[in-house]
Amino acid sequence: MTTPIRCLQLMIITAGQEFCELRVDMPKGTAEEKEGTGLFKGVRARLKVGKDTVTG
Repeated sequence: MTTPIRCLQLMIITAGQEFCELRVDMPKGTAEEKEGTGLFKGVRARLKVGKDTVTG
């Protein structure tokens, strides 16, 4: 049996046509999912592109 995977992903294309991706894959329904979700949200909250902070 395959373990379900949860993926959180944020893709950004800047005005200068640069491509950035933040992605965290983790096993769904586990302690690792909670840890990975916290990691993703923390990085996303601090991510800056140009002068603007990315929020979501």
